[in-house]
Amino acid sequence: IGIGERPAAIVRHPSRNELFVTSSYGFALHWLAVVDSKLVRVAEIPLGSQATGVAISPDGLQAYVALTDIDAIAVCDLAMKSVTDRIAVGRWPRYIA
Repeated sequence: IGIGERPAAIVRHPSRNELFVTSSYGFALHWLAVVDSKLVRVAEIPLGSQATGVAISPDGLQAYVALTDIDAIAVCDLAMKSVTDRIAVGRWPRYIA
């Protein structure tokens, strides 16, 4: 499965068999799932900026993505499959835990 230009980070959903991958030059968060032992695309959430680190909230409802080129964290609502907020942070955020 292609996941955009220059994959940067990957994280597993806390309770489902799903993965989230950022593509820094693809400006997106790619949502994948394992179905019948195969990796399938669930969604692609456009971010509009260079995506690096990614983390999923403990309840599994939101993804947080470091947007390096605009010094912000994107908050993604996974039910809506969209960005709901951007939080300004310090210079060049890259990693999220």
